[in-house]
Amino acid sequence: MQLKDRFPSRSEIFPVYSVIVFWSYTWSILIFMFNLPSWILLTRLGEILGYFSYGVVFTFFDTLLMLGLILGTAFVLPCAWLRDDFVAVGSAIAGLLFFWVTIIQMTFGTLITWPASRFWLLLCAALASLIVSAVVIRRLPLLRKPILWLASSAGIFVYIYGFITMFGIVVVLIRNVV
Repeated sequence: MQLKDRFPSRSEIFPVYSVIVFWSYTWSILIFMFNLPSWILLTRLGEILGYFSYGVVFTFFDTLLMLGLILGTAFVLPCAWLRDDFVAVGSAIAGLLFFWVTIIQMTFGTLITWPASRFWLLLCAALASLIVSAVVIRRLPLLRKPILWLASSAGIFVYIYGFITMFGIVVVLIRNVV
């Protein structure tokens, strides 16, 4: 088997990346909108634009990291486990991975006070849920259909958020160069 055969095709990667983009950018914009009322009272519009731009650029790198993790996993695991049904299983894993990252973000203040054994238990639970979801998605075609629908429908968000990301990159470059 050649090295390129270990990775899914581009047409299979795009829907999975679309799901990652949908969840990550939507969450990032919701967090921004939650903070916006207090920022309007305290800061200038240019600073708020900077906050938004830095958040968008960070989210872009976050989506690339998540996609890299999923592709790396597909490369390492046997083809029958992930690569052969990459769109459905990869999209489900992307959604669950985002869920666990969000849980860790929201409870970070509490998590840092936990003993290491309890934190490792949480990470093991997250890993177990990813493995179980991959097995369940492959075995139950009833669950595959809505996941495939979400993966194919989320493609528009790559273009919308891609435009917003380009705008954010320009703003970040202007703020750091000028």
